[in-house]
Amino acid sequence: MPQWPYPTKIENPKKTRKGPDFYAKQQKKIDAGLATMEKDLSDEEFCYGNTFTLVDIACGCALVCVDIRLPKMDWRKNFPALALHLARMAKRHSFCILSGIRDPAVQARLQKS
Repeated sequence: MPQWPYPTKIENPKKTRKGPDFYAKQQKKIDAGLATMEKDLSDEEFCYGNTFTLVDIACGCALVCVDIRLPKMDWRKNFPALALHLARMAKRHSFCILSGIRDPAVQARLQKS
């Protein structure tokens, strides 16, 4: 009978998520994701093709998540195409309702972009 390939004892996640190395590693992942999104979007108005799709909504929601979870991260400076995309998305009332853009701090950052 094969053995279960994964450890049966799970360590306390708080022990493994401490220190600057953990946060630097996570920041690299976020930066790489934003860089890929920026490259794929390039100078286009929409993420995929010439029409508004679910991909645009997902991209916008991811950017709102970065704004809410990492308010000190100034991603707009390094990713101007994404900043422009989120500003266009924020003009859609339905997107604002869907993504929860009601936080005054997020709205203030959107006004700056």
